Amino acid sequence: MKEVGCLRSELHQVRDERDHTLAQVQNLSVEIANYEEMTGKSSKALDSLTTKSTALDETCSSQREQIQVLQHQLAAANEKLKMADLTAIETMTEYEGQKKTVKDLQDRLADAEPQILEAEKLRKKLHNTILELKGNIRVFCRVRPVLPGSDCGGTEGSVVSYPTSLESLGTPCFVEYALFLILHPTEGSVVFWY
Repeated sequence: MKEVGCLRSELHQVRDERDHTLAQVQNLSVEIANYEEMTGKSSKALDSLTTKSTALDETCSSQREQIQVLQHQLAAANEKLKMADLTAIETMTEYEGQKKTVKDLQDRLADAEPQILEAEKLRKKLHNTILELKGNIRVFCRVRPVLPGSDCGGTEGSVVSYPTSLESLGTPCFVEYALFLILHPTEGSVVFWY
């Protein structure tokens, strides 16, 4: 009986171990179910994160392309800015040169204005002198009848017919021209006979 007692005690022990093992199996089944549930959730979260990661990769790639395009545009804009700066410097240099030229021309004009006024005064004075001299030249014509002893065909004068009255029509006359040049009222006059 001792054996039966031993066997019973072993059986009891085996049952306790079995109960304990069943409890552990149940706990492990619950944990496995929890793990499976968590794995399902994790799988869904992983799929969601993979989708988001793919979308972010595409966005990143698109933004890299945009950055490259913007960098090229920035480089082109910088080149244009450099060219504009060079053009502005050239324009400023040309402007300064033209400004200096205008200043020089204004100075020359300011210097020339008194000379022009003096020259205009001299021109007016000379013009008035010429007009005065032209006004002082007088031409006189003396007409006399041809004298009986004079030669009308000579070089001293011209013969014209000048009617003085009705009875002397057709009588030839001798014409002498005298040119009086009055130089100055105080100097007298000069007579030239033709």
